[in-house]
Amino acid sequence: MGSSSSSHSFMKKTTLSREDNEIVVAETAQNLTSEDYGDGKYSLSKANMLDKCRTVEDIQRCFKRTFSVLLIFPKMGNQYRAFCNAIEKTNFKESYARDSNTAIEICKEYSYDLIIIDATNRKVLDAKDLCQKLRPKNPRTVMVAVRQRTYFPSLLKSVSKKNSSYFAAGFSRDFLQNDSVVACHDALLCFEKEVKAMDQLGFLNAVFSAVENCQETVEISNVNHELQYVNMAYERLLGYNSNDVVGKMWFEFISCDRNSPDLCMKIKQQLDSAIRWEGFSYIKRKSGEQVGNLFRIFPILESGKVMNFIGIRRFTDQRQSEQKFAIESPSSNNQNEVSSPVSEVNNQAGTRRISNGFKERLHSITAQSQHSIYSMHNIFNEVVVLLSSIKAFQCPQQVYQIIDKACDMLKSSDKASHGISTFKEDDELIGELMDGLMTTSIPTNNEDDNRGRRRSTYYAASKSLLRSVSRVADDRHSISISPIPIAAAMHSSAVEIRRLLDGIFHWNFNVIKLEELTNKRPLLYAGLKIFQAFEVYAFLNTDAATFKNWLDVIELNYSAQNPYHNSTHAADVLQAAASLCRQEKIVEILDDMDVVSTLIAAAIHDLDHPGKTNSFLINSSHKLAILYNDVSVLENHHTALAFRLTFKDNTANIFQRVEKDEYRVLRQQIIDMVLATDMTKHFDYLNRFNDVIRRPSIDVSIGITGVKIYPVEFRTVVKRMLIKCCDVSNPTRPLDACIVWARRIAEEYFRQTDEEKARGLQVVMPVFDRAKCNLPKTQISFMNLFIINMMDSWNDFCPMEDLMHNLETNFEYWQQEESATKEKAGKVSHVT
Repeated sequence: MGSSSSSHSFMKKTTLSREDNEIVVAETAQNLTSEDYGDGKYSLSKANMLDKCRTVEDIQRCFKRTFSVLLIFPKMGNQYRAFCNAIEKTNFKESYARDSNTAIEICKEYSYDLIIIDATNRKVLDAKDLCQKLRPKNPRTVMVAVRQRTYFPSLLKSVSKKNSSYFAAGFSRDFLQNDSVVACHDALLCFEKEVKAMDQLGFLNAVFSAVENCQETVEISNVNHELQYVNMAYERLLGYNSNDVVGKMWFEFISCDRNSPDLCMKIKQQLDSAIRWEGFSYIKRKSGEQVGNLFRIFPILESGKVMNFIGIRRFTDQRQSEQKFAIESPSSNNQNEVSSPVSEVNNQAGTRRISNGFKERLHSITAQSQHSIYSMHNIFNEVVVLLSSIKAFQCPQQVYQIIDKACDMLKSSDKASHGISTFKEDDELIGELMDGLMTTSIPTNNEDDNRGRRRSTYYAASKSLLRSVSRVADDRHSISISPIPIAAAMHSSAVEIRRLLDGIFHWNFNVIKLEELTNKRPLLYAGLKIFQAFEVYAFLNTDAATFKNWLDVIELNYSAQNPYHNSTHAADVLQAAASLCRQEKIVEILDDMDVVSTLIAAAIHDLDHPGKTNSFLINSSHKLAILYNDVSVLENHHTALAFRLTFKDNTANIFQRVEKDEYRVLRQQIIDMVLATDMTKHFDYLNRFNDVIRRPSIDVSIGITGVKIYPVEFRTVVKRMLIKCCDVSNPTRPLDACIVWARRIAEEYFRQTDEEKARGLQVVMPVFDRAKCNLPKTQISFMNLFIINMMDSWNDFCPMEDLMHNLETNFEYWQQEESATKEKAGKVSHVT
C-alpha cells in the first residue's frame, strides 16, 4: 500500500477545489450560493468555507471538538471532584455513573470518547470486570483506570504486574490518584490527543477500505512518479498484480501508440506544476490490449509541496471489462438497501402507464449506466454507517469533512463517467455529444475522430468574435417597450390563446401552438398567466404592469433567429417548471421563495443565448469565455444580464420593493439554479440528487403553522434537478412537440458546425453535419446518455405518469425511425 508517509499525506493536506466542494462560481463574489448546514452543529456557509478552508488542516481549525467523558466513581470524593473541575475548564461534556450496572446501561445509549473508572477499591467496584464488559461495544473509547498511588519502593514490582493486568483487561491508560485539578487537567489534555489519534486511525482505515473496494482504478505514486499502491480494481481490470507495477513509473503503462507521443510529457509538466490533469487516454493491459479510459490525476500537497499523486481511471468499456474478469454486479438487495421508503412507494406508483417492455429497457439502462454508482454507493454506504456510529462518539466535525471529502474525490473521479459506462468505446456519436455538451476539450487535428479521443487542453482560435453575441448588450436593451396585454391580442386568436392558456399547467401543454398564436411572443403570455397563478406579484410586492414590462424586456433579449434557444424554449421550460411546482410532492417540499426563484430562473435561464455551445465560445476565444474564465460561460452570462436588465429600468424592476435580505437569498437561489443547467455538471448533480433522495430519513422540522420545513440543502438539490429536468424535457413531451424540438436543436447544431468549418475551428460535434446527420440516432443517444436515467430518478422521487408515458412513446418512435433508416441504407447499398 506504499509507505506510511504517503498514506498520511493522502489525508493530511489535500488541496480542495471549488468544483469538489460543490460551490457554484458566479460572475461576482455575491453570486456564491450561501447555504448553512442544517444539523445545528455549525453554521459556516459554503461560501465562507471556500474562502477560508483551502486544505484539510484549515477545515480542522474551523470547527471545535467537544469530547464526552464518563466518570464512574462509587463515591464523589476528592478525586471525582478534581476531575469534575478539570472537565469544566476544558469544556468537555461530562456524565456520571455510580456503579457497574448504571455504567453499562448508560453506554448502551451513548458512546463516550473517554471513560474514567475508579479502580482504587476492587471490593466496591471491580474496574477490570467492568472494562471487559464495556470494551467490546466501545472499541475506540479511551478507558482510564484510576489507581492508588504507592509510596513504597518494595511494592513497585507488584504495581508493574498490576499495570499489565489492567491493560490486558482493556484499559488504555492508568492514572495514579492525584486530587490536584491541574494534574487532572493535564491528564485530560493527554487523553484528548489519544482520542484524536484513534479517530484518525479509524478514518484512514475507512478511507482506504473505500479506495480498495471502489470500482474505479486508483493508483498512488510518489513525487518521482513511482507507483506505490494500486487498488483491487486496477488489478482486476488491467490484469496486473501489485508486484508487477509497484516501483515502476505510472506513465510507462500509458506509453502506447494510441496515445499522442507527447501525452506523458504534457501530464508530467502539469503535475510538476501542482496542476491536476484529466482527460481521455489509453492504457495497456497485461495482455497488451490498449483500452480507453477517462483518466484523472492530481497532486497531494503537504506544506505547499507535492508529496504524492493520485490517479483515478474510469473505463469507457468497463462493462465488458467487468464481464471479462468476472466482476459481480451489485445484487438487487443491495440496491434496495440504499433506497428510501419514499422511493420504494414512488417506484410502485410512478410508472403505472409504462409498458413492460419499455420498463425493462429503462431499468436495464439505468442498472447498467449506474452500475458504478451502486457499486460505489454500497461501499460508501459502509462508510456512512461507520460515520453514523462515529457520531455517537461525539466525533469532531472536521473529521466528518475529511471522510466526505475523500468519498467525493472517488465519486467524482470523472463525473461524466457514470453516464458513459454503458456505451461502447467506438461509439462516435456518444463521444461527440460528450465533447460538445459536457467538456471543453477538443480533439487536435492529427487525432482520429472515430476513436473519440479527448484532451483537457483548450483550443483557442484567434478568429473574429461571434457576430451574433458581440453586439453591445446595453444598446440592444434600450428598445422601447410597447404594451401588449393579453386582452389586446389579435381578436381572431384571442379566444384561442385564452383557451390554450387554461391548460398551461398540464404536462402536455402545446407551447409550439402558443408560439404560433402569439406571433412568437409565448414567454410574455405564458409568464403573465403563470406568475399570476402563483401569486408572484404579491410575493415580490409589485404589480402586473411591472411584471409585464419585465417579461417584455426578457423576451426581447432572447434571439428570435435561434431555431432552438429562443423565447419559445424559455416559455417551454417555464411551463414545465410551473407544472412540476404544482405536484403534491413538490408543494410539500418547496416554500414560497423556492417556487418564485424557480419560476424566475426558468424564464431567464437561456437569456441572450447565441445559439452556440460553451465549447464553441471557448475555442473561438469569445469575449464571454474570457470574461468568465471558461467556467459556465453562457450560464453566467444569462444570470448577469438578467439582473442588469432588471435594474436598468425601474418600470421593469420586479425586485425594487423586495427587502434587502430577502432579495439576497432570492438572487442566490436564482443564480444557483441557472448555473445548474450547465451540462458539464450534469452527472455530478444527478448523483447528488440520487444520494439525497435515497437517504433513509430526512431531517424535517415542523413550523408554527404545522407545515413541514425541509432542510435548505435538500430543497436546493431538488430545485437544481427540477430545473434540469425542465431544461431538457423535450423527449418527455408529446411526440409531435418532441419531433419539432429535435429538428430545431439539430438545425442549431448544424449552423454551429457550418460556422466552425467556415472559420477553421475544430468541429465540436461532427455528427451534426447537415449533409450526413442521422437525427433518430442522435436522439436515441441523447436520451440514453442524459434523459432516461435522470427522468427515472425524478419519477421515483415525484411520480409523473404523463412524462414517463411520453418518454416511452418517443423513445420507441426514434428507434423505429432508426431501424427504417438502416433498412433504407441497406437497400441502397445492396442496389449499389
